[in-house]
Amino acid sequence: MKIKTRCSTCKEDIVFFKKARDRAHLAKKIGKKVELKCTHCNKTAHYHLNDVKAVKNSTYLLTLLGIMMAATVILVLTIGKYLGITTNHYVIVDIAIIVTVPFTIYLGLTSTHRQKVSEFNAFWVD
Repeated sequence: MKIKTRCSTCKEDIVFFKKARDRAHLAKKIGKKVELKCTHCNKTAHYHLNDVKAVKNSTYLLTLLGIMMAATVILVLTIGKYLGITTNHYVIVDIAIIVTVPFTIYLGLTSTHRQKVSEFNAFWVD
């Protein structure tokens, strides 16, 4: 998960990646305060976990989209040769299903990612 906070010195974003369900799970892994170094001003400071928030990881989402697009192309190329140009009017339905399945998987995974980000940000530690 992509987690970010603001540098206390220069106010630039500090981004780091950790795998955690929520702040409590992250606190068990690294403690209630995390030491981060700003890449902009090179200052190191301790930040409370309530000062950090999860954000959508656009690299993950773009990679996922690329994989799903590749899966669609592979499905069309492998199954498409069996469909061919026929007089069967269900060919259009078959092609729609081939395109819809990877897209539905993509929507489900992005929804799950969005939900995880929202759950992380909803929980606070004391």
